[in-house]
Amino acid sequence: MGVCVFFIVMALTAGEQAFLEKLQASPTKDIFEQVDPASPEGIALVKQLVAMDPDIPGGLLGYLDRAKKLLEDSANSVNPFEGCKVEVPQGVKVAGPDDVLETEALGLPELSKCAFCLVAGGLGERLGYPGIKIGIAADLASDRVFLQMYCDAILALQARAQAAAGIAEVVLPLAIMTSGDTHAQTEELLAANDNFGMAPGQITLMKQAKVPALMDSKPTIALNGDKTVATKPHGHGDVHSLLYQTGIAKKWVQEGRQWLLFFQDTNPLVFRVFPSVLGVSVKNDFAMNSLTVPRVPKEALGSIACLRSPESAITINVEYNIIDSLLKETPAGGDTADESGLSPFPGNINILLLKLPSLVAALDRTEGVMPEFVNPKYTDATKTTFKSATRLECMMQDVPRLLGPQDKVGFSRYDRQSCFTCVKNCLADAQAKFVGGQPPESMFTCEADIYADNARLLKEAVTAAGFTSTGLEPNPKATTFLGISQNLAPFVVLYPSFAPSFTDLKDRIKGDFKIAPGSVLIVEGDVTFEGGLELDGALVVKMKPGQKCVMKGTKVKTAGWKLVEASGDDLPDHLKIRGYAMEKGLAKIVSSSTNDLVGDDSLKGGAVVEGEITIE
Repeated sequence: MGVCVFFIVMALTAGEQAFLEKLQASPTKDIFEQVDPASPEGIALVKQLVAMDPDIPGGLLGYLDRAKKLLEDSANSVNPFEGCKVEVPQGVKVAGPDDVLETEALGLPELSKCAFCLVAGGLGERLGYPGIKIGIAADLASDRVFLQMYCDAILALQARAQAAAGIAEVVLPLAIMTSGDTHAQTEELLAANDNFGMAPGQITLMKQAKVPALMDSKPTIALNGDKTVATKPHGHGDVHSLLYQTGIAKKWVQEGRQWLLFFQDTNPLVFRVFPSVLGVSVKNDFAMNSLTVPRVPKEALGSIACLRSPESAITINVEYNIIDSLLKETPAGGDTADESGLSPFPGNINILLLKLPSLVAALDRTEGVMPEFVNPKYTDATKTTFKSATRLECMMQDVPRLLGPQDKVGFSRYDRQSCFTCVKNCLADAQAKFVGGQPPESMFTCEADIYADNARLLKEAVTAAGFTSTGLEPNPKATTFLGISQNLAPFVVLYPSFAPSFTDLKDRIKGDFKIAPGSVLIVEGDVTFEGGLELDGALVVKMKPGQKCVMKGTKVKTAGWKLVEASGDDLPDHLKIRGYAMEKGLAKIVSSSTNDLVGDDSLKGGAVVEGEITIE
């Protein structure tokens, strides 16, 4: 025994030895029945646990204590919503352009006080893509990857905030939560593209760690075959813990920032409504504002609901498989529609806008620990051991459970087409969902959503500016690739630098727009259309910062661009997950370096370009 103790003392530091003693008195003490702490394996295990400790919210011992309580509740079938009455929460339905303009008027002055956080811990394996999801080309017309779209949007909002505030310099920071799977590739993507135009230090990467897996309800930490700790993801709620652990959120508050937007890795549409969502928060003094969409009853989409108990009330996301049972005892009799034909409880898409001071105060109270849950699969009725190792999990949308009674929580509801798209499924799974009447959530549907949203915004801006438009609606004739059909709108790409808000877009339009089906319109930078636009083909206008372009009475007719089927092992990865490519024919290009037709020379004879183009 003396030799063993001597071996431990020699191999472990004093701090590690003290940590071992705490472990031996903790709920996971039975781990040392699997491995002798005096053995080389045991010493390596203790060192691994010590190294993990600072990365686990609340530390390893706090994690085990919380796990013991949650597993006891699970074994006893404790219902956290027991006795709660379900009510429709406070929120705002933003119904159309007039509502958007009204809310943007309140949100745009607040832009200089904003920060952004991207949750990007996922790979594209499920899509059949070998890299990170934020590195996938989001649309083939502009060839921008998702992360570039987000950086473009933030930089455009930053430029607008700086111009409006008359401040010498406004910097809107971006934090990105990565994982062990995505961290290095995210660093490489940013380095290869010079941070997509963002300044040094403007982007902060926060790497999410995994937590120990648990093998029983004691709980005992699960080990791999080599006697190392088995780990599992802790959930996207870690984004809040990381903001606390790194001190970033507190630093932002000290800099005077008031608002923090959390957004997801393959949903670029959110930035189109962000100034409006910000205005809703300002008007209603929301400490937390969930961006939501209309929801069909029993749809597999979480709901924002107010849960009222005799002691308190909380507005929070309730998963779709729970909301129906909670509503069984109400007059509605379950998850049913109201007079609108929709659920009165809006659908959660995990886009959150929080007041930074409220979030920081809440995280300070819990030392960065988020509310957690556990979902073990038991081997038998004793509910003591598991079929496979489990772990505690946390969700980013559970922040209301940390906020104080003074912090108002609500929602903003927008039409789904204006704020929500995503990429989740490989082609085979997407096709099966499409055939089954479910959203395919594929690259094709996401790209189609991007074009449709830009075209819709342009159509609404033309109308709001007092003019008329034709051809900006989705084509009634569907386009199909590999069994997935979409009614494609014209390929409209409006860079945020052209119009970071709907208010700005309306001001860019000074005439009627007539767009032929299948046309391509890409606009970047300070561009104004005077006398409208008539387009049948492809027009690309790209201005650098400091340049200004006025398009007067523009008429363009070219052969244009089109989507074509694509297959084969030699395809780039971003095309393999699509099943199609974009064939780029003749286009009118207006930029600092060219003002000419670009494409197949044999087609120039069939092109028509009219109007005056002025570049300053």
